[in-house]
Amino acid sequence: MKRKYKDRFREVAVRLASQHGAASSKRSTPGKKAALLLPKDIQQVEQFILSESPYPVADQLGFRLSLYAGLRAAEIVQMSIADLVERDGSISSTVTVRPDIGKGGRGRSIPMHPKIADAVRTFIKFHPDMPFIAFARRGWRRGDPPKRQGVSTYTNYVHRMYRLAGLSSHSSHSGRRTFITNLARNLGKDFSIRDVQVLAGHARLETTQEYIEPSDNIASLVERLK
Repeated sequence: MKRKYKDRFREVAVRLASQHGAASSKRSTPGKKAALLLPKDIQQVEQFILSESPYPVADQLGFRLSLYAGLRAAEIVQMSIADLVERDGSISSTVTVRPDIGKGGRGRSIPMHPKIADAVRTFIKFHPDMPFIAFARRGWRRGDPPKRQGVSTYTNYVHRMYRLAGLSSHSSHSGRRTFITNLARNLGKDFSIRDVQVLAGHARLETTQEYIEPSDNIASLVERLK
């Protein structure tokens, strides 16, 4: 892990800087939906984070909060580690989005996915004194007191991370959209689209529906009718 923080930092930092302009020029246009993350894409991003990222622990936690809890970039930035653990330091059973950080002042609790729990444990192990998930990287390297990363800075950082991982059509909203779509596709008979709306933190069901990508195999859905 130390090698990832030190030996690879300069190399990745140079690559991020050199591709900043290209990444910005190809940013998703307003109204365009973020690309979904397929299983192979998820594996690709996770591998990039572990082998290439100068901040693998923080990047992995942020990525998994987006993908397995559907958090918005702004919610990840404003969230604290305290929102993911109990008072005794154990991992919480839920990811808590406080009303003061949720969009429209709407708080919510998302069941803690095992992969998020693992990422939280690793984060605490390597950053025991860091209260923020998305922290200001430059100040941290200088030894400054912990400070939250700005929302726009974090959003741009995630976009560049996807690009460097080989996913040029993805953005900081891709994890959230994938989370909502995957929930909808796995509802079965015991759950409803209303459950997805609650987990997504949407005020209107119509907003949730806009996030969901239709299946490429709708014919099989009809064939399941008895």
